[in-house]
Amino acid sequence: MCLLALAGPVLVGGVLTDGAPFGSPSLAHPLGTDDLGRDMVGLLLVGGRTSLAIALVAATIATVAGGALGLTAGLLAGRADMVIARGLDIVLALPFLPLVLVVGAFLGPGPVGEALVIGLAWSAHTGRVIRSQTLEARSRPHVQAARAMGAPMAWLARRHLLPIVTPLLVPQFVRAAGAALIAEASLTFLGLGDPTIPSWGGTIAFGQARGALLSGAWTWWIVPPGLCIALVVTALAVTGFGLEERVQPRIAHWTDDGQGRSPTPATASMSESAASPASAATPLLAVTGLAIEYATDRGPVRAVRRADFSVGEGEVVGIVGDSGSGKSTLAMALVRLTSSAARTTAGSIRFADRDLRTLGADELRRLRGDRIGLVPQNAMQGLDPVIDVQAQVVEVIRAHRTIDARAAGERASAMLRRVGIDDARHHAYPHELSGGMRQRVVIAMALVNDPALLIADEPTTGLDVIVQHEIADLLAELREGTRMSMVIVSHDLPTVVRLADRILVMSDGAIVEAGSVNRVIGAPEHPATARLVRALPRLAPTGAG
Repeated sequence: MCLLALAGPVLVGGVLTDGAPFGSPSLAHPLGTDDLGRDMVGLLLVGGRTSLAIALVAATIATVAGGALGLTAGLLAGRADMVIARGLDIVLALPFLPLVLVVGAFLGPGPVGEALVIGLAWSAHTGRVIRSQTLEARSRPHVQAARAMGAPMAWLARRHLLPIVTPLLVPQFVRAAGAALIAEASLTFLGLGDPTIPSWGGTIAFGQARGALLSGAWTWWIVPPGLCIALVVTALAVTGFGLEERVQPRIAHWTDDGQGRSPTPATASMSESAASPASAATPLLAVTGLAIEYATDRGPVRAVRRADFSVGEGEVVGIVGDSGSGKSTLAMALVRLTSSAARTTAGSIRFADRDLRTLGADELRRLRGDRIGLVPQNAMQGLDPVIDVQAQVVEVIRAHRTIDARAAGERASAMLRRVGIDDARHHAYPHELSGGMRQRVVIAMALVNDPALLIADEPTTGLDVIVQHEIADLLAELREGTRMSMVIVSHDLPTVVRLADRILVMSDGAIVEAGSVNRVIGAPEHPATARLVRALPRLAPTGAG
């Protein structure tokens, strides 16, 4: 379309005026003529050049101005950020098209004024996105470390923030161009464009004013420029979404091929009944013979050699072990969210008497976040930095429930209160919350649909000791009065001891010991378990009489 707009007028010789007024399509004039006898093909091509030029200039203004405002606000923070953010909020609170119309009426008609007005009005959208991303990038550990070392703000921006934020400007530019094209057509149609310069919006406006709708000429006068606008806006929107997923992917692509070789089972100092107690006649979750390996350049690496255990209704099972023992791989395999390099080579995972390894993608999606809740490792980094926390909880609700936005918002707020977040913080962005508060938000997202099973992978990682205890107390409190089962995966044995009914100990990819908390802690049988128990903090010196 851009090539046609650039080269088309030259190829067809501009706008020809040798036709009869309101001429029907013919060989000489494939799209007919207007009331002045002008060729509609020439008008379409010349008008496309004008419309696209205004859209691209306006998008450039919006991207440059919005990017500069957002980067400045996020970089300086404090009072400067508050002033810029409130200014952006005021502009965003006003309807876009009426705002453009009012300001455009003061500046007068013309392509320069149109591009300026549209670009400045849309810059608020770009500025808000870039500000949120800059604040999020500013809070990253490596940026904080650079600040602690006394790095100047200009160096911080050039070295750390710009490489993160700049790629986001590309999809913002594309989306701004689409919005600007619609706004330009609207302004021109309403008489705020220059009538002497052809454009797609002007062509539609003249067709309507000259009675094309009454004479039947609308099929070649109004429809073609309308289709051009629709096609270009659609193409820009799809391109913008695609670019946004490229530079900031929100959806991880996971695979689970489910077939392969059977590894050699590891020996373990436990009995089958310890991992799967006889009391659980029909367990909620039953894992049998599960084996997982990772593909590497040096060949497959077995992360889970063999896992056999079950979780009864209302039971809490803790999985502990050293770093690299396979705990997190096992936890993510329970909901088939292992990375693309992981390969499940054997075993079954049955949840509510359904084998998860045989379910399709749609069936799994319906289970995750609904019947099975997940608190992933490094969960605090999994919150979208440009969406407030209540909206993110609402997204989880509406993904699984047919419910209107207001009811979903009330339910999300109730869940956030339940996990200890005050109403005043419900519309905060993730970067505005402490680590403990963000972890509470993630837990709220996992529990808002009342799952039967919660899988928490390292739920207290990265938190100080006091907050770790608060999160453990919160999980224990949320379990009370429900029949929800839990699988708590952690290398932090004290947290697991506080929450679990039974403990599974992993070492070198295998479950080497399992049993009740009192039995495993009081009389460990495997050397790996003994090392973990010896590492438990004690208030009294060992061996004291």
